[in-house]
Amino acid sequence: MLKFILSSLLLLACCYKSNAQTEIGLEIGQQETFLISTPKPFYTNYTEHTVGFKVGLFLEREINPKLGFRINLFYDFRHLDIVKLNLFAFNNYHTLALPIKVIFKAGKIVHFGLGVEPMLLFPLLSASKKPHFHIGPCAEMAFRIRKMMRLSFYCHYDFVHTNYDSYGNFTNLTAGVSFAFVLKKMKKRKVIYGPG
Repeated sequence: MLKFILSSLLLLACCYKSNAQTEIGLEIGQQETFLISTPKPFYTNYTEHTVGFKVGLFLEREINPKLGFRINLFYDFRHLDIVKLNLFAFNNYHTLALPIKVIFKAGKIVHFGLGVEPMLLFPLLSASKKPHFHIGPCAEMAFRIRKMMRLSFYCHYDFVHTNYDSYGNFTNLTAGVSFAFVLKKMKKRKVIYGPG
């Protein structure tokens, strides 16, 4: 887990030191995760959902006026049983997520993002379970409300199954909405050449 956190912070720091136009800020989101049981012979497939939220940092670097690169570091509550809406009790997992997306800018207001979301899940209460790595594709559609604010609708599909004891293996599809606020905006440095 420590290696995952350190590598995430290192990646953020490398982007932060770039000379390109860069934004860094806070992001918080609310989401619903649909847990889908993996196919089993002689059993009925079961689907359940959980409601959660995420909070973290983002860093976005502009490659050109139409294209950018965005990375987040989230503490994600998609695997925590916070609100007792489930028909059966799931194991609780802490989740650290690192979405990495290419941003396509359709204009000054509407942006689209497509990328991959690696995650590290580690148990909240059970010491017998080991942390495990998950990954899957992610996408978003975002709207610039103001220069320093951004509203986005996102989704993510997890390729790796999560085991919930006697209930078996589940994969998940997450959809939600998030709000981001830019704390610092660094403009691209201009190089001025003198005569000669």
